[in-house]
Amino acid sequence: MDDITVTGVGALSPLGTGVDAFWRGMHTARTAPSRVPDPLARMDHPRMYLVPEADVPDGPAEWEGLPLGRGSRFAVEAARQAAKDAGLSEWGSVDPRRVAVVISSGMGDTELHEAWWTGKAPDSGRWAPVFPVASVVGGLLGARGPNTCVSNACSASGYALSVAVDLIRSGEADVVFAGGAEAYSRVALACFNRLGAIDPERCRPFAADRRGTVFGEGAAVLVLESAAHARARGAGPGYARLVGTGWSCDAHHATAPEPGG
Repeated sequence: MDDITVTGVGALSPLGTGVDAFWRGMHTARTAPSRVPDPLARMDHPRMYLVPEADVPDGPAEWEGLPLGRGSRFAVEAARQAAKDAGLSEWGSVDPRRVAVVISSGMGDTELHEAWWTGKAPDSGRWAPVFPVASVVGGLLGARGPNTCVSNACSASGYALSVAVDLIRSGEADVVFAGGAEAYSRVALACFNRLGAIDPERCRPFAADRRGTVFGEGAAVLVLESAAHARARGAGPGYARLVGTGWSCDAHHATAPEPGG
């Protein structure tokens, strides 16, 4: 079975825009969570790692006549970076009908709905879908193959990679844009506050005195294709190979694995 290769990458995060900014930030580890600028975030720890406003894409503000939230705009930016990196800014010999999109999001463009319910939206009578993220990426990039938004919480981006592999190996697509996007959600942050799962200081998973987690905004997208397809279009060896995926759920607890393994 032909391996799947990663031929393009794109990222937008609290560390800045682009993969290089993300890599530098991971090495310096200086980013601190911000208090979210939301007067309705009445909770103990309204803290989150936010994408700097200077790096938030300006547009598109709408797609197909519907408003777009931060999550969709983050995804489009990361996907455009990945397309350019993979040499797919123009399709060339690649058939757009054979290009799929699998973008995950736990909350989608939920801030549009949160604003709508509170009457704070620019047009509070205007409805918008919660999970347009993948369809927006496919529509704006011109990818006309299968299009899926995965939304199973913290595992979503991992599952998106699995779906992408299945699409390529089943012959349904030659190229897949796969990844995830997440933006600030008042509802999600309030839920984790109620769970007592927000660290009041920062995300510090390996510290003995850690007190929870801290959410972060951003998006990351990979371009996946079979190694044979990448060679045929002259894309080179790529960044890495994805040789297999596997998932399980022991149904022991909502978030914790069965202690005996």
